[in-house]
Amino acid sequence: MARKVFLSILGKGYYKPTKYYFDGEKSNAIETNFIQEASLRHYPQDNFDKIYIFLTKDARTFNWENPAWRKVFQNSKFNSKPEYEGLSKKLEDFKNIETIDIDDGNNESEIWSIFETIFKELNEGDQLYFDITHGFRTLPMLLMVLINYSKFLKNIEVEKITYGNWEARDEKNNFAPVIDVTSFSKIQDWTNAASEFINGGSAEQFVKLSKQNIAPVMRETKGQDLFAKNLNFITNELPGFILNIQTNRGNEIVSNKKGKKINDAISKIESDTFTPITP
Repeated sequence: MARKVFLSILGKGYYKPTKYYFDGEKSNAIETNFIQEASLRHYPQDNFDKIYIFLTKDARTFNWENPAWRKVFQNSKFNSKPEYEGLSKKLEDFKNIETIDIDDGNNESEIWSIFETIFKELNEGDQLYFDITHGFRTLPMLLMVLINYSKFLKNIEVEKITYGNWEARDEKNNFAPVIDVTSFSKIQDWTNAASEFINGGSAEQFVKLSKQNIAPVMRETKGQDLFAKNLNFITNELPGFILNIQTNRGNEIVSNKKGKKINDAISKIESDTFTPITP
């Protein structure tokens, strides 16, 4: 059975308490210093089988256990000394948490080390929830590449990728939106599908992605949405068109009946209806 896995890198910065809200709903905001806590408390129904928090040496010291930030403020000249609990304290009620040490990622060797460390923790078919808010700014880019790599080699599924946009917070009321950026992963899927189709003549991935995207529309409109209807026709006809070429079916190739039908359906699709389809 596939595991539901939450993965995040904890940064070393001082994080002020913020009311993080999801899906535009401020009524369900969760106030915390750490986006990881907000995310985990937003998805309690998912019962994660494993929660991985990856820590650099400084992140462990400053933000995980007995945080050094508390001492920084205690020794400062300011009279106001804010309470500052580490993330480990805030997540005491969660099970299946594992912390894993990683390098800082300051050079190529350390980047490869981070890649290998995280990759080996993923199992075949894992369903991944992934937060990219914290950590040195090159790490989210590295993890996006790693996720794409893991889709092929470990058949993982990306359920959600989120980013806590503290910079866009409402400073008066201290609300910060958590942005769903799962589309980053979907764009990678479409890139791979386009490459397979153009370079290898395989439409399998293209057909799979298309059907995933149009299935909800077909259900809601009972097959009457023109865009979905035409794209569904294309995805049904395209494998046969490719098979004619691959197996050298001369009569079918010369008559090009399937090709003409596909082109006719393409001409009926508005170019800006669904962005990945346009090119």
